[in-house]
Amino acid sequence: LKQSLPWSAVHSVGHDAVMIRSREVLAEPAAVVARGEAAHGRVVGAKVLTDAGTEVGTVLDLVVEAGTSGRVVGFRIAARETPKSGPGRRRRKVFVPRGETLAVSGQALVIPADATRFVADDLAGFAAQVDAFHATGETP
Repeated sequence: LKQSLPWSAVHSVGHDAVMIRSREVLAEPAAVVARGEAAHGRVVGAKVLTDAGTEVGTVLDLVVEAGTSGRVVGFRIAARETPKSGPGRRRRKVFVPRGETLAVSGQALVIPADATRFVADDLAGFAAQVDAFHATGETP
């Protein structure tokens, strides 16, 4: 589609779908986000870099806070392989919190280096890691 969906028009969010009341809620991208962001704000598939310049993986999905705020609290990423993982092994899929210094382009997502200390393998553990990350003074 060449239209965007404003968060306020989302009726519900499920594991595999976003529900809206009708197609009429869709809007031109410029009405939803700034023109430059609409063209370059792709996140899924982007490389994940820390603000220190370390590549940590690739974005697989976004984690949105429960409720109606629609605030992104983190990302599910395919973590970069480490020497311990060995050749031919699949990338580890983990959850990492986002931070206040978030920056996104069409090619990369930049997160605070400290966020990589609060990684979780599942959503249940991720909630606790987000709380711990925020306790360090970082706010989303």
